[in-house]
Order: sequence, then C-alpha cells, then structure tokens
Amino acid sequence: MQPLDCAETRFGTSIASARRAADRRRVPFSLGCLAAAVALALSLAPCAARAQWLADGDQLRITYGPFAYHFSNSPEHVPHNHLLGFELVTTRWTFWKADRSIAGFAAFDNSFGQFSQYVWFGQEWDWRRFAGGDVFVNVTAGLLHGYKDEYQDKIPFNSAGIAPVIIPSLGIRWGRFSLQATVLGTNGFLFGGSWVFDLKPGERMAVPVTRSGPAPQ
Repeated sequence: MQPLDCAETRFGTSIASARRAADRRRVPFSLGCLAAAVALALSLAPCAARAQWLADGDQLRITYGPFAYHFSNSPEHVPHNHLLGFELVTTRWTFWKADRSIAGFAAFDNSFGQFSQYVWFGQEWDWRRFAGGDVFVNVTAGLLHGYKDEYQDKIPFNSAGIAPVIIPSLGIRWGRFSLQATVLGTNGFLFGGSWVFDLKPGERMAVPVTRSGPAPQ
C-alpha cells in the first residue's frame, strides 16, 4: 500500500499549492489545475515506479488544450476550452503495428461552455521526421459525456447523455514535448501541447525522448 499512501499525500499537497498560487495571482482555476497536474506528475513519479501494475517503459503524458478552431463559427461557441488530459502511454496492448497504446481521461469545457469528460483507449504510430521532430498520429475510441440540454444533439448517438466516439489526432514531438491537433468530427480541431513523464524507466520507453542514429530517409 506504500505507492497509494504516497500518492494520496502528494496529491493533496499539490492541489492545495495550486489553489494558493491561483488565488495569489488571480489566474483562472483551470490554469491552477494545470499547475497542480504538472506538480503531481513530478511528485508521483517515484511512487508510480514502485506500482505493480506498471511495466518497464510506461510513461504519463499530460496535455493542455487551450482552444479549438471551428470550421463554422457560432456566437454560442466559447473562446477557450481548457482541456486537461492524462494518458498512460505504454508499449503493451498494441495492434495494427502501432508503436504504442494510450489510455486516458480528459476534462474540458465543450464548445458551448459545458463541463465535459472523455475517457479512451487508442493506438499511436510514429510516421516520419519533420522540422527536427517526429510526426505521429493516433486514434482513440471511448465515451464522451457532457453535451446536454439544448446541445445534446450536437453529438451523434448521445441520447443517453454518454456518446461513443472515435477521435484521430496528428502531432509532432520534440523529445518530451509535443504539439497536437485533434479532429473534432466535422466541426474543427482542438489544439494542445503535451509533456511526457517517465513512470517506470526501462530499456525501451513508450515514447522515445531522445533519438539516436541517423534520421530515416
């Protein structure tokens, strides 16, 4: 039970610190949550490395998506979405020749300002080198919740308030940092940045943070 006790203690400390920092600087609490997430990831890495369910090379990817671009603008759309996502990135459970699999959870304000959540599992492939980085694509499938009331029909198959969705993304990675554009069906794109933290070091990390050898032609 040592990893769990350690996680609970450090989680409470990180959230409290983020709240105090947000209050002092009068920044939006969503940004305070982002600061808490980064602090939490840094503090939990030693605890997670001892967890039995982790495998060598597993990593945590934290993503922040500030806003979305819509193909058709509407006065009902909010200017910011403040997506905050957490992904377990691992070389286990891969298929279709994927380089890694991803399982995660994200909370955000949808296009109409409603607090929403997405939980998913997916596959990710490294594609090619570009601009000194590694271009990758991923596809996730999961459940989306939060579109309700007059906006419930904005998402297909949302009659029960929870809709199954398939979401592709395109990104480019430089070491631990990456930028991503996530396709929002036929509505637009959500843009975000990510950072990868090592949960359990191994000979082969799920996301290679350094590149060795010549770039592929």
